[in-house]
Amino acid sequence: IKPGFNLVGDPFTRPIDFTTVQVEDATGARMSLQQAATANPPKLQGVLFAYVLGGYRTVSVLSPWVGYWVRAGEPLTLWVSEAVGGLSAEAADSAKQGWGVPVPAGGWLLPLTVSAGRCADESTFLGVSPQGASFFDARADLVKPPAADFEPFVYAALIKDGAPGPLAADLRGAAEGQTWTLSVKTNQIGSRVTVRWPDLSLLPADARPVLEDLATGRRVYMRTTSAYQFVAQVPERLFTITVTQGAAPAAVVSALSASAERGGASVVYTLSAEAAVTVDIRNISGVLIRRLSERAPQAAGVQTLLWNGKNQRGSPAPAGQYLVQVRAVTAEGRVNQAVTTLWLTR
Repeated sequence: IKPGFNLVGDPFTRPIDFTTVQVEDATGARMSLQQAATANPPKLQGVLFAYVLGGYRTVSVLSPWVGYWVRAGEPLTLWVSEAVGGLSAEAADSAKQGWGVPVPAGGWLLPLTVSAGRCADESTFLGVSPQGASFFDARADLVKPPAADFEPFVYAALIKDGAPGPLAADLRGAAEGQTWTLSVKTNQIGSRVTVRWPDLSLLPADARPVLEDLATGRRVYMRTTSAYQFVAQVPERLFTITVTQGAAPAAVVSALSASAERGGASVVYTLSAEAAVTVDIRNISGVLIRRLSERAPQAAGVQTLLWNGKNQRGSPAPAGQYLVQVRAVTAEGRVNQAVTTLWLTR
């Protein structure tokens, strides 16, 4: 195989454990796959990329009659043994259930999957490793094959300074407040695209992952949701994923007041931090009369909303006493609310 990405296949008619492959370099020295992958610089990436259903999947098993991309750092020869690496059908199926990317010792891994229509990409990972860095390091990060844009496809990759191309895995050092940039591409304009994080179990218990859609500014706390959806309007959409550790403060709602004016009212309050805010007007029994905002993103500071005195159906609400409820939810899921009374006059 040559430097760069090479298309390889299983030379036998039974599944082969790719980790048993021997690697020979140009000097004739032979070594294990792990030794070649952890050399400095790495002689090759120890991960296979299979193209399935319009997207990539990382695997660790060579299956018969399937092509796989593998990236080499220099000219190499791969030695594959059926006697040493052969797997039973049951073992091969079991291996296929994994992600094909090992969890870094002393670190963690967060797998991402992206789908659009019938296409799915299951080969994107961010994480932390003692060997990771804020810049590209071939010993920790994995370069990803380019998008196969000759047919309907979806493609997710991580963007990192100094990398030779899009990354399948971006591992950072163990520092507080890490941020990754995620690129999602598809040629299925108008289709619904879903970004999922199927397994957060490998993250530290106090890690707080937040995904932000840079096109809309919308932020979601990944521990309280399992996916994010959008409609593809352009070929590429960018996101950031920020992981911080420690308990997150709530966005405190304070100085809430409501005053009647011109058959309606003005509602004023202060937020201590950015949050998604819902403001409700309710009758004295707690029944919803009018929702002024629903999970609207608001920055820290003084906020003012106006109520025109009408209910949800657009009819004037009768004069009398009402409750004004303001509920703020941070991207990490912390909730704070405040309630005050309002006298509506006619």
